[in-house]
Amino acid sequence: MICPLCSSISSEVFSNDRKRNYLKCLTCSLVYVPDSFHLTTVDEKRRYDSHNNSSENVEYQEYLQTIIQKLGNLSQFSSSLDFGSGKSTYLRDHLRELGLNSQVYDPYFHSDKSVLESKYDLILVIEVIEHVRDFQSFIEQLRVCSTSATTIMIKTALYPEAKFFNDWYYKRDLTHIQFFSLPSLELVAKKLEKKIVTVDGDLFILK
Repeated sequence: MICPLCSSISSEVFSNDRKRNYLKCLTCSLVYVPDSFHLTTVDEKRRYDSHNNSSENVEYQEYLQTIIQKLGNLSQFSSSLDFGSGKSTYLRDHLRELGLNSQVYDPYFHSDKSVLESKYDLILVIEVIEHVRDFQSFIEQLRVCSTSATTIMIKTALYPEAKFFNDWYYKRDLTHIQFFSLPSLELVAKKLEKKIVTVDGDLFILK
């Protein structure tokens, strides 16, 4: 199997369960699900449709506001892109209220690619990277939207040791098809011509 992140063909079985197999790249340490176990795009969208990430969901609002607080003083940013937002535009709308020229993109729900033609001071990739089907396209899209001064915030959970993986909640979501270690996220940052400057639990800030 070819690693979706670094294209290495060197991998080993990391884990398996009744529904899927999981391989670990021996080059970049990404753990990924082979294509044959991926949901169809129809089934994937159906699962996203079931998410309760609406602007009326107070718990969801508080979750996103906590993330935004990690960025500190927002006056350092004039524009932002919520990349892979899902159905909700709450984050975009909230950042607009705070004075940012904020946009939203999602391949299923907000698929106007014209927003990807602009450059942004801040790009938010909140629980998105574990869903990506085409990594090279994903990286290229982010590169087009960013400059050397752009801050990119990625939120994803790092995978545990193999002996704990089968009980790990994060891999139970069948739309999650790759899982990261710090070294594999550092490779993502390198491909984006960035460095990870802050690690705060499952939040990673790239500059």
